[in-house]
This record gives sequence, C-alpha cells and structure tokens, in this order.
Amino acid sequence: MDVKYICVGEDFRFGKDRSGDVHTLRQYGEKYGYQTEIVKKLTCAGETISSTRVRKFLEEGEVEKAGTFLGENYFITGQVLSGEALGRTLKSPTANLLVEKDKFLPRFGVYATISEIDGREVAGVTNVGVKPTAGTFPVGVETNLFNFHEDIYGKTLMVGGGSPALLRSVQQKLMSSGKISYFNSPDHETTLTNVAAGRGI
Repeated sequence: MDVKYICVGEDFRFGKDRSGDVHTLRQYGEKYGYQTEIVKKLTCAGETISSTRVRKFLEEGEVEKAGTFLGENYFITGQVLSGEALGRTLKSPTANLLVEKDKFLPRFGVYATISEIDGREVAGVTNVGVKPTAGTFPVGVETNLFNFHEDIYGKTLMVGGGSPALLRSVQQKLMSSGKISYFNSPDHETTLTNVAAGRGI
C-alpha cells in the first residue's frame, strides 16, 4: 500500500459487511507502515453533530438549530428570476430565487430572514415551498425584502445568512406587530402578502 496517513472518524467502518473498524485500521497501519489518526465526534448541546441531524432539523423547520450544528447560519443562494410580478401588483414585491437542485431546503413555511445583496444585509421574510403569490413557478423560494425597491433581476441573493442579532431583531419586530406569530417552524396559515403587506417593519 502506497499510503502514509489515514484520518477517519471514531465510528468509521470498512470492508465486507462493514467488519473493519478503527482498531483494524490501526493494526493494518502497523503492518503496512502508515500513520492512523482517529478523530472524535463533535457534540453540541449534548448531541453528536452529524449531517443526518442537520437534515432532520431542516425537515422540522428548525433552521436556527441547524445553523448551530453547522457552525454558521443556514442560507440559500440563488439567482433572482423574473416572475409574474404579481407581488409587485399586490404592493408586496418578492424576489424569486433559482436554487440549485441539490440544495437541501427546510420544511415548507414562512421564515424571518436576513438577505445579502451586493454586500448589504436586508431584512425580510421568505416563503419556502408553494408560492403564495402563485405564478409560473408553483414551488420554490420567494423572498420579500423590507423597504427595498431596487431592480435585482439576474443578481445573486443569499437568503438566511447575516447577523443573528439582526435576525432576532426582525423576528421581535414582526411578532410585536402581529404580522407573524411563529418563527423557525412553518406557519402554513401565513402567506407573504399577509406577513409583509408591503409595509415593511
């Protein structure tokens, strides 16, 4: 074996019927002359950090918890597409995002978000799933940016990133205004037009 160094997690398995483990790997290392490093699992709030756990949080709409396990805010990036302009007609313009097909999206619902466009952070709300303003794209990611009226068609928008403190501020203002009552879990009774109403916060 032309191997000098192998680094794996402590629950690593290999071989037929996954019979080989880290102890087997170390034994082979002594025989074939390579160094073995075993990395312990990382934990957060007493739970093991894993991609499976992060996906579970997203499936449950627990975006903030997913971000904690990821070590950074969960975000969605996509190009802003030209839609039906129905949101603008309703005085609540929205940005429709073209998201990569393999992007793991959170549970369908409405979320308070901070979006980044041209290096600036803009507060808003984002609908993931069936679009409340209908149009050509029945399912996707649609964001209403508060007090924002620039033409951003074709530009890249990052939704969900930004300062946690700013995000909490947006959540508190929306909750106190009565526009939305539940964050980080979906509320299917609330739509972007009801939440934003074109008035910002």
